[in-house]
Formats: sequence, C-alpha cells, structure tokens
Amino acid sequence: MRISKILIIVLLIIFLEQANSQDVMYLVPGHPMVAELTTQLLIKSGKDIKIIGGESFLDSCFNAAKFDPVEGFTLSDATNLDSFKTNQSIKS
Repeated sequence: MRISKILIIVLLIIFLEQANSQDVMYLVPGHPMVAELTTQLLIKSGKDIKIIGGESFLDSCFNAAKFDPVEGFTLSDATNLDSFKTNQSIKS
C-alpha cells in the first residue's frame, strides 16, 4: 500500500473518531463523487454521511469545449497506473 493511501486512511480514522462526538465537514475540491477515494471510504465506513455535490472543473471544461462526456470521455486517476490501461473489450 502506498504512503499516500495510508495517510488518507489515517486521516479518515481521525475524522470518523471526531464525528462520534460532533458534527464535522469534510470538503474536497470539485464534486465529491468524482475521483475521490476519501468519499468512497467514507461511504464504506457505515457512518451516517451526507454528500453534497459541487461543480467539478470537468463541468467547466465540458461547457467550454461544448462536449457531452457521454460521447466518449474517460477519466483516469493519475495516482493509479492501472487506470491508464485501455479496455480492450470496447469496440468502436
């Protein structure tokens, strides 16, 4: 397990411990459901969480390019080299 992932888990443990005794907010840049490992870990924690979406930088990019991401957009995680492997089962 990489150091960055270990740090995220440690921070989430501290965060969830604080949430036992008080309301807390965990904020991320962009939309919390887009490429956010921490959001997925919080969901899996079983705690009662409320996810409030914000605008991602991708929204602005799609608007500026007048591009619908349904037309073939792929988001890759630069911290996960496996995400750069192409899906060979997709045919054009």
